[in-house]
Amino acid sequence: GLRNQLMLLLLYGLGLRRAELIELKGSDFDWSRGTVTIIGKRNKERQLPLPMVIEGYFNTYHQARSHLQSDVHHLLLTRKGKKLYPSLVYNIVLSYLNDATTVVDKHPHTLRHSYATHLLNAGVDINTVKELMGHESLSSTQVYTTSTFEELVKVYNRAHPKGS
Repeated sequence: GLRNQLMLLLLYGLGLRRAELIELKGSDFDWSRGTVTIIGKRNKERQLPLPMVIEGYFNTYHQARSHLQSDVHHLLLTRKGKKLYPSLVYNIVLSYLNDATTVVDKHPHTLRHSYATHLLNAGVDINTVKELMGHESLSSTQVYTTSTFEELVKVYNRAHPKGS
């Protein structure tokens, strides 16, 4: 459904932690500036750029959920209008990843890991990735620097005198 699509898009498109996703509120989005405010670990606040594709999903979901009688201000809600809980997010991600991939690790953090790895493989500076992910130290970000074999071949061929 719409909620689950938006959930996956936010987890991967913004590299969010599961807890950050659960706590996200509609008021955290500033569409005029194209940013979203994320409250991370230890209540550390960071601003992230919003991919344009998120706005369409956000608006469609927001309209679709307007029938829910809820006093909860969180963006993503259960079918009963309550705040999401960690095991629900885990089960939704697991279900979608089971359909999409044969990767063994299938949990919300897999999408965060993919976000970081794809940025790094695309040449984004590791310090920028550190800031986007809300890491305190560079060593936390370095966990994501494992390159694919294809990426290693590409770099070798581009940079090494004996490369093609």
